[in-house]
Amino acid sequence: MPMKYEGIFEDWEKAVANNIVNQQWEKWPGLRRVGKDFLLSDCLYHWHRRRDTYQEGKGASIKSYMGIVLRRYLASLLRKELAEKRQAQNSAASLDYPLNPKDPGPPLRDTLPDSRRHDPRFLLDLETSRARLTPRQREICDLLAYQTSKTKIAGDLNLHRDTIYQEIRRIREIFRRDGLEEYP
Repeated sequence: MPMKYEGIFEDWEKAVANNIVNQQWEKWPGLRRVGKDFLLSDCLYHWHRRRDTYQEGKGASIKSYMGIVLRRYLASLLRKELAEKRQAQNSAASLDYPLNPKDPGPPLRDTLPDSRRHDPRFLLDLETSRARLTPRQREICDLLAYQTSKTKIAGDLNLHRDTIYQEIRRIREIFRRDGLEEYP
């Protein structure tokens, strides 16, 4: 453990915080986006602000109380991370822009049959249906539009091929309900 905590925290506090961070790091993959050292520093800072709230004689030892405080804190960080992720994933992609800004190719509209490419009702229905898809389903749909094989999609998205087939069935069902059976 780095020496930067000397004089601020006792050894047992550093050990408890390190133990909690390691446990939660293994348990919740969402926390792995942040480095362990950062999480440890953040937890110790949070504990530093909260340790005055410990009330002796309330049933828990100070070590147990610290564990509860830090687990709750890490759970709140995870909830915030997941909420931000959901918010970012729920943004719709336009048919007029490249699917992947890092690797710009033709927009999704160009993958449509010529007879449908300029039909405003069809395009509106298509965008409405795409908005109902999950972010993963949209990504799979976009890759399918470029004639990407299901095996390649599974490899690119690091998913099992059966998962891709299940998602494709769900995509087709959404489009079928919207009267767009021929699209996917």
